[in-house]
Amino acid sequence: MAFGARAKMPVGGLGVSVAAEGEGTVVCLRRDADICTLPAIVRVLAEVTANRTGNVVVDLSETEFIDTAALRSVLRARATLASEGRDLQLRAPSRTTRRALALFGLSGIVSLDPDVLGVAAS
Repeated sequence: MAFGARAKMPVGGLGVSVAAEGEGTVVCLRRDADICTLPAIVRVLAEVTANRTGNVVVDLSETEFIDTAALRSVLRARATLASEGRDLQLRAPSRTTRRALALFGLSGIVSLDPDVLGVAAS
């Protein structure tokens, strides 16, 4: 499925939307990002990395829970983008997610800069 300017896909306990922002793409995950919704997360991130240009932001502002499997899929997408000279960053991760990133030594790997797409945060 190719994404237009904005696409929404409800999948189980997960809501996903994809939108162009600035020179990149925002993937917004809502509700739970876990092993049950992992196939949808992997599919969306793979399609965005393959079919969109520019950097990618994964917006977690509406994510209630994210497990390590979902975080690994985000890190894999980041590695793919990095091999193409692009970047993936997290936007508005919860305090729990930030703690999990720090616990696994990943807080430095995934930048939390809200302006990665060249659009000032409002």
